[in-house]
Amino acid sequence: MADSTAVAEATGALRRLLQAQIAAATAAISPQPPQELKSGKTVSLWLYRVGREPSLINNPPRRPTPDTELGRPLPLVLSYLITPMMAEAATAQKVLGQVLQSLNDHAVLRGGDLTPPFAAGIDELRIGFDPLSLEDLMRIWSATQQPHRLSVAYQVQAVTIDSALDPQRSAPVAVRQSETDQILSVS
Repeated sequence: MADSTAVAEATGALRRLLQAQIAAATAAISPQPPQELKSGKTVSLWLYRVGREPSLINNPPRRPTPDTELGRPLPLVLSYLITPMMAEAATAQKVLGQVLQSLNDHAVLRGGDLTPPFAAGIDELRIGFDPLSLEDLMRIWSATQQPHRLSVAYQVQAVTIDSALDPQRSAPVAVRQSETDQILSVS
């Protein structure tokens, strides 16, 4: 769980991971979109879309004490387009290979990989390949008004932003009942 800086910190964690795996002499990792970078020794780590994480959106509110309820957090999925900005195609392909290898080897960031506002031992970020269709990639590149370049899309899940609302007092659960029957046979 994190505060409103979680999106920027998730990008920072991903940037630090890639920079640690790719030699600085080979490429610098920049969060700038590709259209703002010139060809050179740079990899664009562009956050191009932020969406809600549908599997976590309806989780019940957390209760720090039996009679207190926190506001619902906002779970997010961050979508990144990673583009080597090298002029030489062979160099861009080598760097993209290093990016793919790094993100495959470090598919979960937790503990020392994360800095505040993420809580050590609680938060984790899952990094996954996002298999965009060629049509989707072309739409993204069309929006940048730049010619298509070698790139790959990844998603980071679940970046959670805590509610800024004060905790609310609520009635505690007095009795927890669960009734079940056993089905012996089906006719």
